Amino acid sequence: MPDIYIRRARVETKALDEKFVYTELSALKDEIVQAEQFAQIKDERIRRLEESIQHLQTDLNALSRVLKLAPTAREIEEASGKKKAS
Repeated sequence: MPDIYIRRARVETKALDEKFVYTELSALKDEIVQAEQFAQIKDERIRRLEESIQHLQTDLNALSRVLKLAPTAREIEEASGKKKAS
């Protein structure tokens, strides 16, 4: 009779081990899915930030070109002084 109990115990232990391994694998798969989703979100945010930086750089370059065309206050005073003297 003890042999029957030992066999049952082994079968039950094996079933428990399989359930435990399955549960562990399931938990690990969930963690992997969450990590992949988090990575996708970060990649998207990085892409958007890079686009924003490119737009800001373009705007800054355009502003710089406009400011180079605009005369300074001193240049305006000198030009207006020359016109009055003429």
